[in-house]
Amino acid sequence: MTRGAALVEALVALVIVVVLAASAGSAAVVSLRADSIAARQSRASVLLEQLLERVACGELQVESDDGEFDELAGYSWTLEVDSTDQIDLDAVTATVYWGNDDEPETLSATRWLYRGLR
Repeated sequence: MTRGAALVEALVALVIVVVLAASAGSAAVVSLRADSIAARQSRASVLLEQLLERVACGELQVESDDGEFDELAGYSWTLEVDSTDQIDLDAVTATVYWGNDDEPETLSATRWLYRGLR
């Protein structure tokens, strides 16, 4: 084997290592971004459930309203209360907002509440 051939082999091996390292770095960035998105969505889900529980137990009035979560900056909420075709049954839809003000991310859920229990 000549010196030139050994140098070419070393350069090819170096290129392969660099390409693999770049791919691993790119995969790590994508993974971190996905983890961050999942964490925010999970946090919003917990906040949404807490909000609906506060309405169900009477801590919050059953009326259309909005506000921000005191315990977590960057997350806000709305409540929409609609009557249903059933007597004394309201549909309470809670929505949690977070992220960019121009295009916020949202998570919503609806719970039906019987007026006779309030």
